[in-house]
Amino acid sequence: SMFSLRLPPLLHSLLLLLVPAPASSLALVRPPKRVAVVGGGFAGLTAARNLASHAGVEVLLCDQRSYFEYTPGILRAWVEPDTHTRLVKPISKLLPRTAQFQRVLPGHTTRILESDEGEGCPTPDSSDAAALASCPLMLSIRKDAEAPLLEYPCDFVILATGGELGPVSDDRQTADGSIKARRQRLNEQVASVMQNSTSALIVGGGLTGVELAAECAEHFPRGAVTFAVGPTLKTRAADPSCAADTGEGILPGFADARTAVGGGAPHKVRVIPYVKRWLEDAGVRVLESWAVPPPPGA
Repeated sequence: SMFSLRLPPLLHSLLLLLVPAPASSLALVRPPKRVAVVGGGFAGLTAARNLASHAGVEVLLCDQRSYFEYTPGILRAWVEPDTHTRLVKPISKLLPRTAQFQRVLPGHTTRILESDEGEGCPTPDSSDAAALASCPLMLSIRKDAEAPLLEYPCDFVILATGGELGPVSDDRQTADGSIKARRQRLNEQVASVMQNSTSALIVGGGLTGVELAAECAEHFPRGAVTFAVGPTLKTRAADPSCAADTGEGILPGFADARTAVGGGAPHKVRVIPYVKRWLEDAGVRVLESWAVPPPPGA
C-alpha cells in the first residue's frame, strides 16, 4: 500500500469510465499501445499504475493537482493537522518511470476526438507524426482559444475524474496545485473552524459521520459532541449497496456483524453496538430520536 494509517477507509464514489475507440478500428482486437488517463485520484492512479506495468503500453496521466491525497484521512487531519504529511505524495513519485504525468491548470477543457480512419497506435517508441495519426483517439486539452496545452494520440482514454469533495478536501480549483499550498490552505481552514468552536453536531450515522464523531471526541471536551443519527428502523437493509433503504441509525445499510481477526481465532463482532458504546465512552451524545419526524412513507 502507498500509505499506512490507523483510520478505517471510507467509501467514496469514484467514476471510472472507459471510452473505447470507434468499432471500425483494430484497437479492440490488439492490445492498446497508448492510453490517456484523465484524473489522478484513486481510480485514475490505480489504472495508470496497472497499465504502465505492462510492457509495450505508454500511459499519460493528467490531473489538476501535482499530488495524490488520501482523502479518507482528511477528517483526522482536521483534529491533528500534522497527519497530513502522511496523506499526500507527488503523483510523479507514485507512477512507474514508464508513465508520464501532465498537470493541467484549472480552466482548461478536455476534448476527446475520434478518427474513423485510425487503425491503432504504433509502438510506444514511435514519435513519427504520420504514424501517430493512425491512433483512433486524440486527447486535446486547451484553454479557450489558446493553443492546445496537450494533444495526445491514443488508443483509449480513461475518464476518472471522480466526485467533488470540496471545500473540505478539494483544492483542484486553485492555481497552485502543490502540496505546500494545499497544506497551508488546510491549516487555515482548521484554524478558522476548530479553534473557534466549543462544540460539534454531526448529523448522519454513515461511515463519514462515525469517523468524524470519533475524531471530534478527541478534540472537544466530553459532552461537547452530539451525534444525531435518528432511530434504527426495523426495515433497514443489511447490504451497503441498497441505497434505497438507508434504515437510519448508526451505519445504515450495513449488517450488524462481521468477522474480526484479533489475538485469537476469528470471531463475530456486533459492529453497531460497539460503535455506539465506543462513542458514548468517549463522551459523545448519540441522539437516536427524530429532531423533526419525517413525512409518512419517507
